[in-house]
Amino acid sequence: MLALDDLSLARPESLLAGVEPVVADTCDTGALAERVAHHRPRTVFHLAAIHFVPACNADPPAALSVNVVGTQSQHLFVRRTDSIRSDRWLSLSA
Repeated sequence: MLALDDLSLARPESLLAGVEPVVADTCDTGALAERVAHHRPRTVFHLAAIHFVPACNADPPAALSVNVVGTQSQHLFVRRTDSIRSDRWLSLSA
């Protein structure tokens, strides 16, 4: 299992045993495409979000970037990747 994160708020040591950290920005479609091509996942759980309302209010462009652009980027690459079944993309963010 992989965990794709830019590590701006997370730490690799906080991941569960057996989860491999992959450092990338969810808004960077090039990085996402590269990681997906390399790892060829079958299922994607999209959990990236800025969900703390005061943080969203403090930095609306960042909240939009992560919550909207990041989600859209992931959805687009999932649709274009033959290793991922379209019914196995689950978004739990925001």
